[in-house]
Amino acid sequence: MSPEPRFITDRMLRMVNDLLDIGRLESGQMNIRSHPTDVGSLFSEAFNRVAPLAIMAKVAVEIEVAPELPRLVVDSELIGRVLNNLISNALRHTPSQGEVKVHARRTGKGVEVTVSDSGEGIRAEDLP
Repeated sequence: MSPEPRFITDRMLRMVNDLLDIGRLESGQMNIRSHPTDVGSLFSEAFNRVAPLAIMAKVAVEIEVAPELPRLVVDSELIGRVLNNLISNALRHTPSQGEVKVHARRTGKGVEVTVSDSGEGIRAEDLP
């Protein structure tokens, strides 16, 4: 099954925006717009953006957000894009019928987010 043209166009636009943001970050011209944000909403939105890719790849995505998480003061658009990039990357490296897990939990200092997949991982010789 080939990706729909709209999905490909949206993905290309996100990649261009990511490159522009890297330039803004490096030049110190990036405006961060932080506000209190619900972590569960961030994860739901990220999942909704990658759901078409997961369906096409026939990969299950498990999202688990601990219920006691505080609202975080973050730039929700930027954090959402980071989540999208992490999940999309995991989906690309997971074989059909595999699984991607995304978890958020409270730690002593804040919130820990993990993304894991059932792909083969990075070869030992490539880790350094």
